[in-house]
Amino acid sequence: MKTEGPNSYRLELGEGRIISINGQEDGRFKQSDGKEGIRKIYVVKSGAEVIYIGSTKQNFRTRLQQGLKPKEKHNYPYKWGALREVEIMIWCFPDQNEETENLVEAVEAELVYLIRKFKCRWPRYQMEIHFHSNISTDEKKTARKIFDRIYGR
Repeated sequence: MKTEGPNSYRLELGEGRIISINGQEDGRFKQSDGKEGIRKIYVVKSGAEVIYIGSTKQNFRTRLQQGLKPKEKHNYPYKWGALREVEIMIWCFPDQNEETENLVEAVEAELVYLIRKFKCRWPRYQMEIHFHSNISTDEKKTARKIFDRIYGR
């Protein structure tokens, strides 16, 4: 399973919006993170603590804006959105085929599980997870690779 990243960002947040990215008010996400249709797993940290793991295929800025200040009734705000500063690490999965969505969702679930096992609790703001019963060795290896990078192993 091909992955790119992580790309890491320090975000300053306030009033339901991004105030700065890596200390710049006009900061940008890297091109791969901004691409619509590319599957991504993102890890949100507050200090050294992993507080949330998500996935998306949207432009990442759009995804954040929807989570920080949802405009539609069926969208829920990020529970971590009230924090003033977070670090976000993004891994992209450039292969686009019918299976990619399920593969990325399986990696996301395995990653959350590995963190739960390591920390003896779920990430603080994790609201849901979609477990897959037939996770492959490749998906497990990918989740472990991301886990190791998060924790500097």
